[in-house]
Amino acid sequence: MLGLQNRYAHIVNRIRLLNEERRRLVKQLSTQKELDYAENIRFHSIRKQMEELARRANLLRNAILSEIIAVLFFVLTSFFIASYFFVESQFLEMLPLISFLAGMAAVFIGLILLGKEIATAYRVITIEIKAEE
Repeated sequence: MLGLQNRYAHIVNRIRLLNEERRRLVKQLSTQKELDYAENIRFHSIRKQMEELARRANLLRNAILSEIIAVLFFVLTSFFIASYFFVESQFLEMLPLISFLAGMAAVFIGLILLGKEIATAYRVITIEIKAEE
């Protein structure tokens, strides 16, 4: 989970840096009324990269939330197992299994979201490479 949070922080920082560069280009555009060819290409590349990075940040945020929910379900599973020793009932007998399966489903969803984020990361790299050509 720490790795996901580091990725998320890195993406947010990259968005901030790109936004700062975009604001500089907008300010330059307002004073000069036009950008040279390279700056114009960079301006459009920044816009595309920011859209993809925002998409990545959203996927990572959801993956992190999914993993947190999974941990919560696993803690609840332990709690339900312990409570069954004190109060035996058919309802409490099924709760650990249900909670565990819900936790595993949350882990699975988090992994799917992480896979989508990795695919999106590749698209951001190709955008930057195309802008440099």
